[in-house]
Amino acid sequence: MLLGREQGILSSEGIAVAPWGDIYVGDGEGHCIYRGAPNGLTQVFVTGIRKPEALAFDPDGGLYVGDNE
Repeated sequence: MLLGREQGILSSEGIAVAPWGDIYVGDGEGHCIYRGAPNGLTQVFVTGIRKPEALAFDPDGGLYVGDNE
């Protein structure tokens, strides 16, 4: 599975892999985070984040986002 311009991502920033296998990519120009599932489904996970430069999961599966703006 790839996440890029073909899926709507304008400017990839932070990237994290969830414990269950989904990939999360911050989009600094689109001001959102995309989720890509192992089955190939890609969708916007959350909007309204200015510049999601860093993404990380805690041991319980919580997503933390470092927003540079």
